[in-house]
Amino acid sequence: MNTRTKITPVALALLAMGASSVWAGEDGGGDGRGGDRHHRMPPPPPPTYASATVNDTQNNVANVGVNDELENKASLSGGSLSGASGNIGVNIGAGDNNQQANAAALSSADASFVFDHATASATASQYNASNLTSNAGVTNSATLDGGSLSGASGNIGVNITAGNNNQQKNDLTASVANAKNTSASVTANQNSTSNTTTNSPVRIYQTTYETVTLQGGMFGGYQGSTVSWEPSSGHGDDHGRGGTEYGYEAGDIALAGCFTANIPVQTLSVNKLTTNTATLGGGSLSGASGNIGVNIAAGTGNQQFNGLSIVAATK
Repeated sequence: MNTRTKITPVALALLAMGASSVWAGEDGGGDGRGGDRHHRMPPPPPPTYASATVNDTQNNVANVGVNDELENKASLSGGSLSGASGNIGVNIGAGDNNQQANAAALSSADASFVFDHATASATASQYNASNLTSNAGVTNSATLDGGSLSGASGNIGVNITAGNNNQQKNDLTASVANAKNTSASVTANQNSTSNTTTNSPVRIYQTTYETVTLQGGMFGGYQGSTVSWEPSSGHGDDHGRGGTEYGYEAGDIALAGCFTANIPVQTLSVNKLTTNTATLGGGSLSGASGNIGVNIAAGTGNQQFNGLSIVAATK
């Protein structure tokens, strides 16, 4: 039967203390007489240090985005990840130059017999500068649909963005220790400068065709004449011809018709505007528990951050 012993940090600390103990042997030059036995105290053990750190930087610089009648949609469908548990990170993006991150750092130490320190820290830096974005008739829609992540538990980070140059972050640091000295910190630095965004409507020209029926009548007349010759009599010439008969013909001609054609009609429709919509659907995250960070953005140059730093000490 194999027996496996789990060595805890406390056990490791005790082993270190025992290994560092120094005992002096018998003194007296080897003459067999027992010298003075001196007990040298072990040096203090090194401090135990438990830490968890997240340090993230997001830079979004000198980008050019030209959007003409685009449609950017980012969504987490209803019911997605419902009942999930644990460390959950979701990033959904639509558009250009978006930056998203979910980060977690955990640290655990048991230092009950030594000088110790436990710390947890999170640092986020978001830099958004010198970006040029031109939107003409653009639709940006970011949605967390109803029922998503309902009943979920744990560390939940959700980033949903639609548009351009958006930055989103969810950070978690946790340090648990049997320690005397503890500290926790969260630092966020967001810079947005020298950005240019143009949201313009679009004029849409739409051509439609209307059917037109033309009805009418056409009337006219005709007139003509005829000439005929008949033989003359009483001159002894059987082959002679004489006399003249004149006549004419007259009549009416009536014309009627129906004409059908498509005539183009040009209509200027209502301007198509640039729209940004960010939505958290009803029922989303209902019944969820734990550390929950949700960032939903639609548009241009948005910066969002959720940070949590936890330290627990038992001393």
